[in-house]
Amino acid sequence: DAYAERFRELFEDAVRIHLRSDVSVGTCLSGGLDSSSIACVANRLLLDEHALPSSLVGERQKTFSSCFEDERFDERPFIRQVLSVTGAEANYVFPAAPKLVETLPRLIWHQEQPIFSTSVFAQWCVMERVAERGVRVLLDGQGGDELFGGYHQYFHYFWSGLLKKRRWRVLWNEVRSYRRAYPLSFPHTVFLLAKSFMPPAWVRWLRQFKREGVSLGALGLSADFVHAYSNRARRPPFWKGDLFEDYLLDSLTTSSLPSLLRYEDRNSMAHSVEARVPFLDVRLVEFALSLPPEQKIQEALTKIIMRNGLRGILPEKIRVRRDKMGFDTPEKTWLNAELGKLLEEIIHSASFAQRGYFDPPKAQEMFAAHQAGRRDLSFTASRWLSLELWFRQFIDGDASPFNYARSIH
Repeated sequence: DAYAERFRELFEDAVRIHLRSDVSVGTCLSGGLDSSSIACVANRLLLDEHALPSSLVGERQKTFSSCFEDERFDERPFIRQVLSVTGAEANYVFPAAPKLVETLPRLIWHQEQPIFSTSVFAQWCVMERVAERGVRVLLDGQGGDELFGGYHQYFHYFWSGLLKKRRWRVLWNEVRSYRRAYPLSFPHTVFLLAKSFMPPAWVRWLRQFKREGVSLGALGLSADFVHAYSNRARRPPFWKGDLFEDYLLDSLTTSSLPSLLRYEDRNSMAHSVEARVPFLDVRLVEFALSLPPEQKIQEALTKIIMRNGLRGILPEKIRVRRDKMGFDTPEKTWLNAELGKLLEEIIHSASFAQRGYFDPPKAQEMFAAHQAGRRDLSFTASRWLSLELWFRQFIDGDASPFNYARSIH
């Protein structure tokens, strides 16, 4: 209870400070725990404390959400829970394949590097809508997952930490709770427990074996490129302290969050919007890093301290929500539409074949299998696409997104 109370105090003050502004302020709302927490707390501060002049807020708080007609990727049922509690104004955007093809050159021009998935495009659409509504500051929930153990891959590092400390009973209860909540075979459970103790080279080999034999050809990369540069792939730290806490710190400072913040900063600045992240208030970060692991994960539930601290503020269906969608897009469906037509041109182009990074026949074979429904190229295909488009703009000499946009149509 003391931990939860302290979290609530720090979090409310972080949101209060991030609401300070001389221009209009809005809130990103995905329906997940982090953005919902900010929207609900911000609403209390705006209505009860009048943290902003009414001229900068309007009659209601403005929220901005990316949605899809495909229910597998749509979080409007959870978004509506927040809207019903706060009475906030909803602003929905619906990213789609035709707009993605039209926007990609400009998006990559602003990012100045290849993008890792089409979720960056979904965020672009949100920022575009924010600017259209005249909002100049947007509060967002980046950092909550890395601080409080929100991603599901954190579970097995938590277990491995318990194993290293020989906390057998707690470990047994945690694994059992997880297997009740999520489908997980016993061999896979053993692998996840052992994975954190393996040298990085072993983990890479096992991943490659699981994908397609022992070849990185499963990613469409050329054998020459893999042999020449695989030793330059990023290596996660070989854990010396608490495995779970070390992994969270690595996510916070190196692997996950810096990339997400960079993408968001480029997307927001492209639309003259300032994105603010209350979870990264220095006091809240220091507090999160001082917490025992059990305040973050317990009985197969993430972000325990947030769920306890925001009881009575968050809608209950969101507070106890177990599933995590992230900022996913229907990429597989898009590859069967306009995005697939652009990818077809890319992987059969002379420039794609001459880069030296790819195995074009392999990539073409993989895409044909995707079109036939035999495999899912989500994420992989969009990375081929964004890398080649980045090359064409920044390496081949035409850095204008507007000239290049005309050339691909």
